[in-house]
Amino acid sequence: MGGAALLLAGFGLFNVLPVTPASWHGGLAIGGIVVLALSVGILDWGAVCCSLLCAAVLVSGWVNPWRWWPMHLLVPLAGFAVVVGVVPQLRRSIEWPGWGRFDRVTIGLSVLTVVASSGALVLWYVLARPDVGDIRAMIPPLPRWMLPLACLVFAVVNALMEEAVWRWVLWTLLGRAIPGVGAVVALQAASFGLYHINGFPRGWIGVAMAGLYGLFLGLIRWRSGGLLPPVVAHVFADVTIFAILVLTIGE
Repeated sequence: MGGAALLLAGFGLFNVLPVTPASWHGGLAIGGIVVLALSVGILDWGAVCCSLLCAAVLVSGWVNPWRWWPMHLLVPLAGFAVVVGVVPQLRRSIEWPGWGRFDRVTIGLSVLTVVASSGALVLWYVLARPDVGDIRAMIPPLPRWMLPLACLVFAVVNALMEEAVWRWVLWTLLGRAIPGVGAVVALQAASFGLYHINGFPRGWIGVAMAGLYGLFLGLIRWRSGGLLPPVVAHVFADVTIFAILVLTIGE
């Protein structure tokens, strides 16, 4: 099996995790470790890098001690970053893409994404009336004056973390395995959607909404050539989510 096939195999296992029962997670984690071992065996550093991140997330999903945001993704991402930081070949596999540029098209696309995503989140909550008590329970009891700061911390940390995974690491590595930026944009968007099946919005409607949102963030990433524009757009959506959760407490 070649490096591109191993990279895509690790990516595939990674995307099965959020939509399978817990009884499957041990097998997925073992599969991720096997793909990592095979990637190391053929010394394909792109495949090693992708399967390392995917295996870290799969093992974390199996052990599952991280019941509170953002540990479920932050812990495996931090472990991945440490390994990549000490192995030069892995660092070169995911070189820093730069902050990107804010030209007129990027700004217009970002504004459209912010307005449409925030409106869609509010509309989904109003029409679906979902039970999001599990997410709301993650907001600690804080004085009102601290809520804007908590909102900002959540939005920035979540945006940075998710953009690092989908619009940096996976984006870069998928580009090594498949031809054409269109396929990369589509695959990272689909993956992003699947990982929000239990998020806000949630369910398969949430997967579709988050996938479409990931598609627009991918277009912003492609147009800008860097990470800052999609991070900024992402922050606004997370601010909207936090505001909805806080303003609807007691409903």
